[in-house]
Amino acid sequence: MKVTYYVFSALVVLLSSSCCSEIHQMNEPERPSKVRGWEELHIGDTVIDGIFLLNKGESTDNGKTGIRLVETYPGECGLFRFKEVEYPKAKIQFYRVSDQAILCESIFPRGGMELTPPICEADLEWSAIGITDINSKDNWIVFYLIKKSPKNSDSKR
Repeated sequence: MKVTYYVFSALVVLLSSSCCSEIHQMNEPERPSKVRGWEELHIGDTVIDGIFLLNKGESTDNGKTGIRLVETYPGECGLFRFKEVEYPKAKIQFYRVSDQAILCESIFPRGGMELTPPICEADLEWSAIGITDINSKDNWIVFYLIKKSPKNSDSKR
C-alpha cells in the first residue's frame, strides 16, 4: 500500500512539474532586444502593420488609433486545482487618439484573435491581433496587428 502511495505521489509530482515548467516558461519569456514598430511587413496577401513591445501602462499609436497594455495575467498550472491549464493573457485597449475614447477593451490570450464582435465591437483598421509573448512577471507583451485586406473592408460596406 505504501509503495502504491509513493508511486502515485511521484507521478503527481512529475506531471505537475512538467506542466508548471511549461507555464513558467510561458509566463516569463525572454524580452526581445528589438521589435519592428510601425513598419509594414508583407507575408503573401497578409499585411502586418507592425510588431510591438509594450510594458504595462504603455501605448503606441499610428496617429489615429492607439493600443494600450492595461494588464497581464499569469498562466496557471491546473493539475492540483482540478481544472485545465490557464495560459497567460493580456488586457488590451484600442482607443481613438484624438479624444482618448476607448474603442475596444478585451482580454486576449497568447496567439491570434480576430478583432470582430463579440471580442471587439468597434470597426478597427485591423482584422486581427497576434500576441507572441506575454511576460506576466515583468508585465510586457509582444504583439502584431494584421491589417484588414481591401477585399474584406469593401465587403462590409
